[in-house]
Amino acid sequence: MAYTLRYSKRFAKAFKAVSAQDRKRIAKAMGKLATDPFPEGKSVKRLQGPKDEFFRLRVGDWRILYDVTGENLDILDLVPRGELEKAVKRL
Repeated sequence: MAYTLRYSKRFAKAFKAVSAQDRKRIAKAMGKLATDPFPEGKSVKRLQGPKDEFFRLRVGDWRILYDVTGENLDILDLVPRGELEKAVKRL
């Protein structure tokens, strides 16, 4: 089953600021995520924010925060590894 990717404005802004090499890796990872939002292994982890529960995908030094609702995969944010905790509090 293929999921529909929906991007937040926050994600789009962060994605534009990333280097071309990292953008390519992130785009490839999101393509895989669209077909399997819960791959096995350590790259995906369930997170608990102040309001909701969502997931993070590790791509190199970047973290993609996303949520799955029905057939939609909502891409919430893209943050550097060290800023993950701040980003979770923002959401």
